[in-house]
Formats: sequence, structure tokens, C-alpha cells
Amino acid sequence: MSETMVSVYYVGRKATKTDNVLNNPHRVWNGFGTSVDVPEAQAQTYFHYPKVWVDKATFRKLNEQRQLDEQEQRKAAQAAASAAGADANDGGDSDGDGDTDGGSAADDGENGGGTMHTGDPGSDERITAIKAAMLSLKPATKDFTQEGSPRIDSVVKALGSNVSSEEYDTALQGLRADGKMPSKADAAYKPAPPPAKAKAKAKASADAS
Repeated sequence: MSETMVSVYYVGRKATKTDNVLNNPHRVWNGFGTSVDVPEAQAQTYFHYPKVWVDKATFRKLNEQRQLDEQEQRKAAQAAASAAGADANDGGDSDGDGDTDGGSAADDGENGGGTMHTGDPGSDERITAIKAAMLSLKPATKDFTQEGSPRIDSVVKALGSNVSSEEYDTALQGLRADGKMPSKADAAYKPAPPPAKAKAKAKASADAS
């Protein structure tokens, strides 16, 4: 059975955008409005950053609004030129957003401002993606250790890319600080029953019926 693919549209300001969330060097978007098809599960990771990547339906709405905004900007520029003359247009940042596009992780608050991030491993966007992968795992299963920590191989599988020990530790500490990932020492932690106990419980239920 073939894997479902989803088109991920880039809505940032860069002329070329290389994947720096799942760190797949083969995924490159060539400017606003270009798309790359990725497995559905991985597409959701990109959609955590709606100022950078969106699905097809959302892109259509954004593009329509973008075209309307450009029309308004052209009208305003024409009116200003007529009133003050061609010399009034002294260049600079034509769209007024102060962007010089020096590069960033999931881009520097693209398509609407925001906090500037770096593109290095361990950046806010990368750690957020790893946290999401951890939270997607089912607690008290083989995806977790007896101490209540998500297994790194399970996190890698859910994320779709490798995870360094530093990234893993940072993401896990962040979740536990927020109370979203209890450990064995926490009251909320409920370990999975040992296999023998689980089998005995299942047999007892069968005998009772």
C-alpha cells in the first residue's frame, strides 16, 4: 500500500528554501508558492510553522490575499508618485517590512513578522518539532523506557529525521518543565504492566467470561 503524499507549500520570502526542520537536503522550495510532496505524517511537522509552510487550501487563500495587497500597494505607489513626483520614490524596502532576508531557521517570522531564529540544529523550530514527535508517542508503551522517557529511536521514527542527544535532552527537559512529559518520579507516570502480568490479567478476563 503506497504512502499518502501531501503537497507542502512555501509561503516565506526567500528565493530558495531548504528543509531545516526535518533536515532533508533534497527538499528545496524555489520561492513563494512552490510545493514539495512529502509523506502525510511528515507534512504535519512542517504545518507547525504556518508562516513558512502551509497546505494547498491555505495557500490559495494566502495567495488571493497577497494579490489583493499587491494591487493596493501599486495604487498607493501610483498616487504618491502623482502627488509628489517621481523623485519622491527614493527606493529602499518597497514592501515596508524592513526585511533584508539574512537567513533564518523556519525563516525570520515570514509572512507576518515574528521572532528571528537560527537555522542551526537545536533551534526553536527544530526543538518544537522534536517535542511534537515525542508527544505523538503513546505513553506507557514500548516507545518509552521504564523511567518514563521516550525512546530516541521512536522519536526519530516519528520525526522522520535523526535527532542528536543534545536536541533530545533539550526537547525532553522542555516538555517536563511544562508538565507535558511526566517521568517515573512523577505521580502522573503510569508504567506499562510487565508482559507476564498483562497476560495473566488477560487470562483472568477470559476465564471470567
